[in-house]
Amino acid sequence: MPWEETDEYIRSGHRSSDDFEEGSFRTITIDADRGIKAVIGKPVGKGTTEVQSYLFAKDKDWTLEKAKVWFEEYRESKVKEHVSAILPFKVLEEIVDKPLWIHGIVVTVCLSALEVATWPLSANE
Repeated sequence: MPWEETDEYIRSGHRSSDDFEEGSFRTITIDADRGIKAVIGKPVGKGTTEVQSYLFAKDKDWTLEKAKVWFEEYRESKVKEHVSAILPFKVLEEIVDKPLWIHGIVVTVCLSALEVATWPLSANE
């Protein structure tokens, strides 16, 4: 989708409004000082909201070129954050494959910090 300019905003054009449920759009502020907002909506068939486009306030000195640069840098940083947030969990899933014995019951644990050897419990405990 093409980028658009109005008297007040430069609007990114990266998602079609046809991909979202009608009436689900809202505008949120990303950075008030810099004049960046996002239009979010609920994609068809999904239960959460996603960004449909970004709005860059012209009165905060945004130009089409500056907005495109910000958009590319922001998108790249979000991908890096997403990968670094997911990676530790994938590693933990691979590390913790053995059962944990608690009071004679086997429990599969998802956190390596909870890996504990079989406790030698007496019948009175």
